[in-house]
Amino acid sequence: MDVNTTNDEYIYTGVWTDWSHGRLHGTTLTLSAQSAGFLTAFLSLFVTVSAAHIWRIITYIVHQLHSSPEPKDAFHHQQQVMFKNTSSPASLAWESILLAWSWRRSTRRSVARSIGFILLALVWMVAAGGAAVLSARMTKPAGDDCLIMSNNCGTWSESNSSNVNDPNSIELFSAIQLQALNSATAYSRTCYAPESENLAQCQLYTQSRLPFQARKNVSCPFADGICFEGDNAAFSLDTGLLDSNHHLGINTIEEERILFRKAVTCSPLIREPFVTVHNDSNPLPDYPFANTTVAAYHYGPKLTDHIQNETFRYDVMSARAPIAYTVSPEWSSTGTASINKTWIPIPALNRTDADVNIIFINANNLRYDYPVDDPIFGAHRSALEELQQLPDVNASIAELNNWWLPDSYTTVLGCTDQYQVCSVGTGSCTPLNGMGDLTYNMIQTSVDLGLNPRQAHVFALVTSYLVINNMFYSVYGRSGASLRAQETVADLSQKAPLPPTQWQIEIQSWFEASLAKLQERSVEFATGPRHYRAQRFRLPATASSFLCEAQKVRCPAGNISFSVLGVAAIIGVGCVIILLGWSLDTVMGWLGPRWFPRSQYKRVNWTLDDKFQLQRMAFEGCGFGDWEGQTAAVPVTAKGQVFGGWRDVDEKHPFLGGRDRVLVTEERVDARTEVVK
Repeated sequence: MDVNTTNDEYIYTGVWTDWSHGRLHGTTLTLSAQSAGFLTAFLSLFVTVSAAHIWRIITYIVHQLHSSPEPKDAFHHQQQVMFKNTSSPASLAWESILLAWSWRRSTRRSVARSIGFILLALVWMVAAGGAAVLSARMTKPAGDDCLIMSNNCGTWSESNSSNVNDPNSIELFSAIQLQALNSATAYSRTCYAPESENLAQCQLYTQSRLPFQARKNVSCPFADGICFEGDNAAFSLDTGLLDSNHHLGINTIEEERILFRKAVTCSPLIREPFVTVHNDSNPLPDYPFANTTVAAYHYGPKLTDHIQNETFRYDVMSARAPIAYTVSPEWSSTGTASINKTWIPIPALNRTDADVNIIFINANNLRYDYPVDDPIFGAHRSALEELQQLPDVNASIAELNNWWLPDSYTTVLGCTDQYQVCSVGTGSCTPLNGMGDLTYNMIQTSVDLGLNPRQAHVFALVTSYLVINNMFYSVYGRSGASLRAQETVADLSQKAPLPPTQWQIEIQSWFEASLAKLQERSVEFATGPRHYRAQRFRLPATASSFLCEAQKVRCPAGNISFSVLGVAAIIGVGCVIILLGWSLDTVMGWLGPRWFPRSQYKRVNWTLDDKFQLQRMAFEGCGFGDWEGQTAAVPVTAKGQVFGGWRDVDEKHPFLGGRDRVLVTEERVDARTEVVK
C-alpha cells in the first residue's frame, strides 16, 4: 500500500472530533468531494439569502430613521419608496444615482442627499462579499486532517507469524521491512529537505516532517580516545519531546497522550588497534576467494556461529571488484535479550543507557574526481602513484592525475540511540535510555509514569514503532543505497566534491529516514501493513482497538473537512437573520404602538411606501375600486371589480386607466367587448 495514493479508501466520512482543538472547535465533518461540493453550494446560497435579509433589515432601519411627520419634497418621498422596495444594494445604489441625476435641476443638494445612501449600498456590497469569504473560513476546520479507519487495523511484527523460525517467514519479514525502509527513505529525502512543506507528495501525515535539532562538536558518546576526531567532535540529533497527537496524529484527548523523544549521537571511530590484516588461506563460507587478504575489525564479537571475536571483515578483493559503496551495520541494545542485538560491543563502546550501533562503510573499487577531507569518505591518495604500476590498469597518465583513491577501504561510524517517554498528565518521564530497558517491563514503566489505561496503550503502540527505528534499521538491507554520497556515483567514480561534513549528512539522512518510518508505521497501524503478504505478521488490536479509530492523516484531494461549529454558526445565525428579516416590520407593527406610541407615523409610512399600497392609492385616487386592507401588506378590492385598461393610452402623458376611466364589473367588460366585436 502506497500511503500517497491509497489513503483515500480509508478516510472516514462523517462527524468526528479532532482532539487537538478540543470538543467545541475540533468537531469536524468530513465529506467526499461530491458531498462537500453540495454542502459548499448550499452554504454559499444560504449566506447569499442571509445577506439579502440583512439588507432588508438595513433598509427598514434607514427608512424608519429617514421618515418624518413633516411635509417633505417629492425627492424625499421617492427615496423612501426606494428604501422600501429595493431588494439589493446594487439596485439601491443605481436608483440613488438616477434620483440624484433626475432631480439635479429641480431640487437642492440632490447629489449630497444621495451620496450617503450610495456609499451605504457600496459598503454593504463589499461587506457581503467579505461575509461570503469569512463563511468559507468559518467552515474550515481548525486543522487540515482527516480520520482513517480500516478492518486491517493492528500492529505487525515478525513474532506475530505462525512460525517465526520458518526461513521463508524470516526472509519475507526482512523483505517487508526493507520495503518500508525504502519508502520511508524516499519520503524523507524529499519531504525533510528545506522548503518542501508545500510539495503535494509531502501532504500525507499530520506533520510533513518531525522536528529535531542537530548539534555539532558534542562529547564523544563512547570511552575517551576512541572517537576519531577527538572527544568533542561528535554529532548529535535530538527530536526533543514529541506529542503522540500533534506529531504522530494519534487522535486522543490530552489525558491519553504521551510525549516521546529520540536522540542519536554519532562519531567516526579509530581503526587502530582494532583492525588486523592477514592472509586467509582457509576462507570461511562467506568469503569465497582462496588465499585472500582480509582486514578483520575487532570491536566485539558478532552473535553468529562462524565468526569469533570479529565484528566485521573486509576482503581486499572487493577493492578490485566492480562495486562502489557498501555499508554493513551491527547493533546492540540495552538489556540481556540476545534478540535485541547482533553484536556484543567491547567495553570502550558499551553503554548501559543507550543502544549502540556500529556501521562499516566500504569504498571498494571507487575512485574520486576530487580530493575529500571527510573523516569517513576521505580521499587523498593519488591514483597515479597507486595504480600506474598495476598491470591491468589501462588508464592514461592524464586520467590517473584526475583521480583520487580513498584513504581507507573501510571506515567505521559508531552511534548511540536513546529514547525517553513522558506522561502528559503527570509530567513524569523515564530517563534517556536504550530501547531494551524501556520495553523490558512496560507494565512497571506505565505504573512509574502514572499512565492511565488508555495512555498505557498509546505508550505500548509508540514504543512498538520505536523498537525497529534505530540507526541499524535505517541502514540494514540497503547497503550503499543508504548513502547520500551514492547518489553522485557514476561508473565507479564519485563525481561530486564531497564536503568535510559528508559523514554528518549521512547520519542526518538516516535519522530523518527513521523519523519518516515512525510516521509511516503510525498510519499503518490503522490501515494495516502496506504489503499484502504482511498480513501474516499482523496482530489485530484487541484491548487497544479504540486506537484503530484514532489515527489522523492530512486530508487527501478526494475529501474535504468542515468545522461543525462553523457550519452550525452560519446556519444558526443565518436562520435568525432570515426570520428577523421576514418578521421585523410585522413585529414592530405589533410592538410599535406600545413601545413607540409617538412614532406611529413611521409604521404607517413603511406600510404606505410599499408598491402594492402605492398602487392602491394611485387607483383609489382615480376613483378605481372599492379597497380593503389600507394598512395590510396586500390591499384588495371588492370581488369582481376591474379597471385600469391601457387601450388608447396617451404616450406623452399617460395616466391610470388610459382613456377608459370608468369603473365596471367583469360582466360589463365582457358585454362591452362583445359590442366592439
